Amino acid sequence: MEFEFLHQFCDKIGLRYREANFVMCQCLTTVFSFVFRAYCGPSKASPTTRHAVFAVFGLLLAVQAIGWEILHLLLVSTVGYLIMNLMSPHIMQYYASGFAILYLSGIHIWFMIIGKGVNNFDIVGPLMVLTEKVGCLAWSVHDGISRKESDMNAMQKKMVVRSIPSILEYMSFMFYPQGLLVGPIVYYADYSVFIHGTKHKVTQVNSDGKTVIIYREPSAAVAIMKKLIFTIFCAVVLLFLVPKYPIMANVDNDHLANSSFWYKMFYMMISVEFAKSRYFFGWVWADAIHNAAGMGFNGYDDKGNPKWDAASNVNVWNFEFPTSLKVLLDSWNRSTLVWLRYTCYDRVTFQPALVTFLLSSIWHGFFPGLFVTFLSGHLLLMASKKVRANVRPLFQGSYQSSAFYDVLTWATTYVTLAYIITPFTYLRLDLSIKFFNSIYWWLHIVAIITLLVLPARKRLTTKINDDNKVNGAKDSSSSIVTGQSRGGVEEVKKDL
Repeated sequence: MEFEFLHQFCDKIGLRYREANFVMCQCLTTVFSFVFRAYCGPSKASPTTRHAVFAVFGLLLAVQAIGWEILHLLLVSTVGYLIMNLMSPHIMQYYASGFAILYLSGIHIWFMIIGKGVNNFDIVGPLMVLTEKVGCLAWSVHDGISRKESDMNAMQKKMVVRSIPSILEYMSFMFYPQGLLVGPIVYYADYSVFIHGTKHKVTQVNSDGKTVIIYREPSAAVAIMKKLIFTIFCAVVLLFLVPKYPIMANVDNDHLANSSFWYKMFYMMISVEFAKSRYFFGWVWADAIHNAAGMGFNGYDDKGNPKWDAASNVNVWNFEFPTSLKVLLDSWNRSTLVWLRYTCYDRVTFQPALVTFLLSSIWHGFFPGLFVTFLSGHLLLMASKKVRANVRPLFQGSYQSSAFYDVLTWATTYVTLAYIITPFTYLRLDLSIKFFNSIYWWLHIVAIITLLVLPARKRLTTKINDDNKVNGAKDSSSSIVTGQSRGGVEEVKKDL
């Protein structure tokens, strides 16, 4: 359904209709989430009612957001559900997740054929999210039905599902509106806990001496307010700064002909920094929407304040101020990192890193620019590990030298991100090569020299308690991604 007032609004401020429609849908979801928590909280509505309200509103939202393309979502989710029910739990996870990723691949290829790019607020984003949901749920059910708990790792135990959800539960999970358009994913085990209000359930004795169940939900007002303020800030950057410093100008002929190497580098970093606001805008807003509905509660901090970061797709602080390339990668698209580890890396017995890399590449699409970014990132990540192993110990003698090393690695990581992420936005191979030619492939050359010159350092495998902080990981989501889950002892590798 298209609205004339929305077309007029787009004409006035220079937005595409799809962009304005996305903003309108997220605004509606924000209001819905507040209303849902007020009137359909776990103390006021049954789990069945909560599932039904989410499923109905989510389907209506999808129709408004992407129109007839919702048929793709319905097809993938329906086929996935049939596979889970009709095939053996020992093998159905391969077919359910395989069908979802193949269908998504077909959409990616078709859009390449017809010349349609990305960031069009079309079916691609929601289908990528739904692909993750189908795959993770299939593996969770497989673990819950056909595997012994003693054979599972900590993450698999946390995400296990003991029975196939009913059709209402399944549709609610697939189409819950808070994460429908841009994610992040709340995995089914956590989603079920939210629907039933398990985290907030408390038993107490009333005045009549009877034991009753009540729900004590902590306030999310402060977290929501902070995230919405940051979202508005990102919207301002998108409207006023991104058009003045477009990332495509990095391959503009006039810019390349009349700019020095240092100015090209400066402009590259500025344009990428402003371009990040598009992702921050969508993901942080989605995080706030989850919190408004009561989702994303992650226990309490050391001071007893509630944490609302369990449904977050980006750690903005760690992403803007990372002390290593690994910290940067672990802070971005976090729910997808969990999906990759849970469904692929921890399951594959042959070359798990390579297979996981291929799955991530296929999930993102087949545009050459994406592969240029992934391959460049892999090369630079290997080089950064060698630098860390050889150089970091030299700066650990005092607090001052360690702090200096952190500042140095932050600056290096900041430049590296801008360098490798630019082709990701161009998609085309010729533009990617043109960009790297303009700055002489200098960081690739440095990475190759680093790998050839610096000696390999042995790595010590040790066992540590999960409650300890490892490599600066402070939150449970990053621990899940790196395999350092709570509740058990994991083997981790630490650089000497």
